[in-house]
Amino acid sequence: MDAIAVTPEPVVETAPMLPVTALIEAAFQHALVGMAVLGTDGRWLHVNAALCALLGYTARELRATSYQALIVQATRDEDAVRLADLVSGHSGAYQLDRQLLARTGTWHWVRLSLSAIPGPDGRPIGVVCHVEDMEARRRDDASASTSLGELRRSNTELEIFASVAAHDLQEPLRKIRTFGDRLEARFADALDGGGLDYLHRMQASAERMQRLIDDLLIYARISTRGLPFEPVDLGRVATEVASDLEARLEEGGGRLDIGPLPTIEADPLQMRQLLQNLLGNALKFAATDRPPRVTVELLPAVTPDVVTIVVGDNGIGFDPIYARRIFEPFERLHGRSEYDGTGIGLAIARRVVERHGGTISADATPGEGARFTVSLPMHATGSVGLP
Repeated sequence: MDAIAVTPEPVVETAPMLPVTALIEAAFQHALVGMAVLGTDGRWLHVNAALCALLGYTARELRATSYQALIVQATRDEDAVRLADLVSGHSGAYQLDRQLLARTGTWHWVRLSLSAIPGPDGRPIGVVCHVEDMEARRRDDASASTSLGELRRSNTELEIFASVAAHDLQEPLRKIRTFGDRLEARFADALDGGGLDYLHRMQASAERMQRLIDDLLIYARISTRGLPFEPVDLGRVATEVASDLEARLEEGGGRLDIGPLPTIEADPLQMRQLLQNLLGNALKFAATDRPPRVTVELLPAVTPDVVTIVVGDNGIGFDPIYARRIFEPFERLHGRSEYDGTGIGLAIARRVVERHGGTISADATPGEGARFTVSLPMHATGSVGLP
């Protein structure tokens, strides 16, 4: 048998391994989060550089004081009891947010995580303490709370406006429309062509004002008067909306194709409002040289538990630079004499989608049509109405 040649493996030189205790000390001192070892009496026995930097003390200054001495007075007694239970073995590790006194004399929010260090006999001989800086997170939480408060005030103001619109504005409007109708019924023969024209303009303006108030009421109450979410068959809702629009479709010789749509958790009335506004918008801006063709289709799922629906048409379209502006209240790309409406329909659609935790966007080609893409969660993630 031939001898097998053995090639010796190359010797790879490595840095000398530090003793375990030195490695532990290096990890302790280079940790990015504040760390300390407390005695059973709460005194700082050993602290790392991150903790010193966080509170502004030197290691010697911290070792000259205790954990309890730096805790805010309001929770000092509670923390003394917690620490005593921990070192006596009566409770396990715990975590809490507290304010510690920094060297500057200011109170600094931190998250403390404390756990006992067992001795040879199992009884605690000290405490490991992790100290995480929470100031930035607290500021963010405060900012979010302020924003939520402002949103609630905004919704309250919208609700007040809705009440005013429902009563104080509509009552004189009803009188204008009533007396206009009476004037036409009793004195039409006495008015010349110019007088009748003025009267019809007045009545048309009153009707537009009524529609505007109704749309503003819907817009204002989307968040404050919404119904609880429940399973909603979007296919059924779309079919019902199509039935309501049947006369407009037949008038223009149009066609509405609705593909299979899923069931999601949503506000049923607002889903109807959303589809009614989008389909109605598609028919309103139909081209004059061809019958309207509107499609509602479900796109393949890209993200689990999110459905994406596209409402497309072959209408007049719009310049893509206006794709964001059209969702703002009162934004109109065409004059009222060309296309009737209040300018709030798409703003309502966006507000409904946002209440449900979804997104809506639009793209179009002038003269060829528009596409509105709506993404909605399958399961309720939105707001059922802010107080």
